[in-house]
Amino acid sequence: MSSIALDTYKTIQKLQTKGFSLEQAEGVVEALTESELVTKSELKTELAGLRTDIYRAMMVQTGTVIGALIALLSLFL
Repeated sequence: MSSIALDTYKTIQKLQTKGFSLEQAEGVVEALTESELVTKSELKTELAGLRTDIYRAMMVQTGTVIGALIALLSLFL
């Protein structure tokens, strides 16, 4: 994962202008800087891979069901 640049000083100031105390603002900034954040690009890439995996699993499942139906029909016909 990539790191996201964050101007901690400006972020603390902005939070204080929104009503956070200095301690609260510092706590929020600390939590953000210690978190493993992901970018939208990374998230989109991961979702595309998951989507591919789901489609592949659905195709295998559909093929298995069709194969089982053909086997069952051949027994009764």
